[in-house]
Amino acid sequence: MAPWPDILDTRDPDVAFRHVAACYIGIDNFDVVGKARDFRLNRQKLELGRFVMVRGKLRTGYRLRALPGSHVVAMIPESGGLAMKAGRRLAESGMQRNAIVSPRDRFSLEYHGASGYTLLVGHDHVVRRLEELGERETVAAINGHVPISLDLASPVGVRFRATLNFVWGQLANAGGLRPPPLLVAALEELLLNGFMILLSPKGQREADQVSNPGRRLVLEACEIIRARIDEPVRIAEVAGTLGVSARHLQAGFRRQFGKSPQAFLTECRLDLARRKLLEQVPGRSVTATALECGFSNLGEFAGKYRERFGEKPSETLRRAG
Repeated sequence: MAPWPDILDTRDPDVAFRHVAACYIGIDNFDVVGKARDFRLNRQKLELGRFVMVRGKLRTGYRLRALPGSHVVAMIPESGGLAMKAGRRLAESGMQRNAIVSPRDRFSLEYHGASGYTLLVGHDHVVRRLEELGERETVAAINGHVPISLDLASPVGVRFRATLNFVWGQLANAGGLRPPPLLVAALEELLLNGFMILLSPKGQREADQVSNPGRRLVLEACEIIRARIDEPVRIAEVAGTLGVSARHLQAGFRRQFGKSPQAFLTECRLDLARRKLLEQVPGRSVTATALECGFSNLGEFAGKYRERFGEKPSETLRRAG
């Protein structure tokens, strides 16, 4: 079974080229920008059903020319500089870290010390979804010859970035194992819907007019819970941080995920426990791991762990050793 996520950490530009070649076709003029000895690419890749998600960090930079192949390629920077040019049209990430979507024609791309996401979605699937939304102009742009710049500072852009970070956190932090297919499919659909709205002017207008503060609050709550996973977490305090009642937050979680915030916290702690058990740390014990991850009842921990991962925590620890 392929590793989850697929991780690459290299200082070799040739190895980096092979990674980039998996995203595009017809690459030529692949050059390192800056000192070759300082070059380093670190990236993780998740292959879903309709999405390929890549999150990487690049020291120095590179430039290339390529064709997008059978995918719509969206680059979403978190830091550094990104510029894409097709013909005489130039799109840059700028200070707002705008997303850039590749055209259906040959383009040049240049990164400078950038980190962020690259999303690859089947071109035919994107076009079909946009046609279902009646977005003929957006379809024409996706099939066009110039790069598309997407404003991630807009309310829709901010929500999409939050969704992207949430989905990545759920999928990439699964202790090296691919999450259950139903969870992957649900999160992929969540991300795909957000991407369609980001691409679509009509979708953005409708999202602004009929926003769903409940979903945003739930996503923010998930980030807070994840950030405090190794601390005592009171759901009432999380709700207070977001300016809502605990009952409101409970209802939001059940509406969005079909589970309570406490159940989400328990799953996060189980995932953390699994990562710790797989770390191959000398002297690691199941009891100490359970306590470190916020479980005071060892029997309950063992039962929930086996229910989630299909094996006892002791079996995981023994297999890691």
